[in-house]
Amino acid sequence: MAGRIRASYAILAIAGLLSIGGAAPVTAENSSSQSVQEAETSDAGAFSFFPADRTLTHAEDGVVMPDGRLLVGDWDHGLVTLDQDGTKRPFGDFAAAGFRTRPDPQWNSPNGISFEPDGRHVLVADITGGHIYRVDTQTEEVVRIYDHPFGVNAVVRDLSGAIWFTQSTENAAGANSEARMFAAADKPLGDGSVWRIAAEELGNPEPKAVKVVDGLDFANGIVFDAARGRLYVNEIVASRILSFAVDQATGALTDRRVLAALPTPDNIELDVNGDLWVTSPFANAVYKVDPDTGDRQTIFAPTPEVSGQIVNEFYRRLDSGEPILSLLGPDMWGSMPGLMTGIILGPDGTVYISGLGNALVRLRTKTGSSAASRNDNAETEIRAAIAAWHSCFRRDPEIRPVCSRRRVNFAATPRCCGAGLVAAGLSLRMSRIEPRKVAITLAAGGGLRLNLREENQPC
Repeated sequence: MAGRIRASYAILAIAGLLSIGGAAPVTAENSSSQSVQEAETSDAGAFSFFPADRTLTHAEDGVVMPDGRLLVGDWDHGLVTLDQDGTKRPFGDFAAAGFRTRPDPQWNSPNGISFEPDGRHVLVADITGGHIYRVDTQTEEVVRIYDHPFGVNAVVRDLSGAIWFTQSTENAAGANSEARMFAAADKPLGDGSVWRIAAEELGNPEPKAVKVVDGLDFANGIVFDAARGRLYVNEIVASRILSFAVDQATGALTDRRVLAALPTPDNIELDVNGDLWVTSPFANAVYKVDPDTGDRQTIFAPTPEVSGQIVNEFYRRLDSGEPILSLLGPDMWGSMPGLMTGIILGPDGTVYISGLGNALVRLRTKTGSSAASRNDNAETEIRAAIAAWHSCFRRDPEIRPVCSRRRVNFAATPRCCGAGLVAAGLSLRMSRIEPRKVAITLAAGGGLRLNLREENQPC
């Protein structure tokens, strides 16, 4: 019985787990393992489990919709919504799009979930069947837009309309898909990769994807940072976050670097302030990472002592070539509902930790609360900046990057002569606003990100 229980948790874990760890950020790629550091200060407030009836099935990842409902993955239905009172219901007809459930050997497993830049459509990755689904959150229409030869772990869409996704390993759909994932998670195989589907391909009956990065050890979470023009990819078995410069016109990736080394980075999200949030299943923790420096802060770590021992043993086994999946067990997540895999960032500062248990962890962070407060206080200033931008752009735009220390979201699209560029998904950065200097980019949620700075100082 114990073996069967451990195996079942291993099945749950592969969808976004496994990796080694490190502590200090690095700037050149290397594979040296490091002991996990537990001297970091947690920024977490009170937490609770959501929904209270604990009826979720494999909520690996999710998003918050504009009306406040959560949309999370579900093994039985593809997606389910959660009202604030915890009421759950299926979302969209995934079966009509070919979604299959167990015990069908071709069963599908929703994994990474992300909003498109339009703030309306959601992309869902299928890690066992290799499909990518596109869901209209207003009509609940579900369309299968791409079939990959191997499982798709996570998926995002950039401002050009291109889709980027990670392949953890070469696990073809079918009865052996899970077994292949287990093999890639039990020891480094180096068959993980990153793929790109150009925007013009998505109109074709069978769009073609191009491999842009290969040789990864269980590629996992992926996020696009429009403001910095970079793509971040979590490599979970290698315990590191990779960072790439992106040419949005061609999709070319350059300036590959290791942004941070940290234990088992799973899913990754970019918040309204431009910081990265990362979950670590083996460390049973949530981290916030500075995309410019790689510095990290521990946001939530309910079992630091036990988790530190597990992560150190994980490193030891990887260094010696021993299997690592046998480390999976209830000690890894302690009192949490299950393994932590994803982050869902609410607009009010609430953070939901998704995972492989039967409930989310609802967390109120001091960081999240203060960020929400800053955004509220800046609304008047932003409205004035947008009005000034309208006038400035019509007269004499001078487009060039500006440095910024302050970022806020404003969910409105300018309706002026520059709106066509925004609608086309192009990034606009302007610095001819007086007295403030403003940089404007289309944010991941479909609104505008305005980067404000007192001085007009080029980056």
